[in-house]
Amino acid sequence: MLRLEAQAQAYTQILEREFDIIGLKPSMKVLDAGCGTGANARKMAGKVAPGHVTGVDMDALFISEAQKFATNDGIHNVSYEIGDITNLRYPDDTTAVASGRRRGRSNSSSRSASTTV
Repeated sequence: MLRLEAQAQAYTQILEREFDIIGLKPSMKVLDAGCGTGANARKMAGKVAPGHVTGVDMDALFISEAQKFATNDGIHNVSYEIGDITNLRYPDDTTAVASGRRRGRSNSSSRSASTTV
């Protein structure tokens, strides 16, 4: 149990550092591509309030769970939608920051990428 708590704390510190690097600030509009169950999007929402975070994922179950978590956490400046990040419906310059993680299917590696517009 202590190991899991330590991992959660370490991950939170890593995310905070990533958020600093990509320059999240209040009032920004952020796109979280491949948001999964929305954990990162919810954390970003706290950083950009009163701005807004939109999480996009291809998996309807993930989006459903993300919406439930946001509602249960009382987070109102985040929304989630089913979509393909290679074919987004947003016009250019819609968001100030786009963030995403790509997890390889053949191994457990993870890559992060963020773009600031």
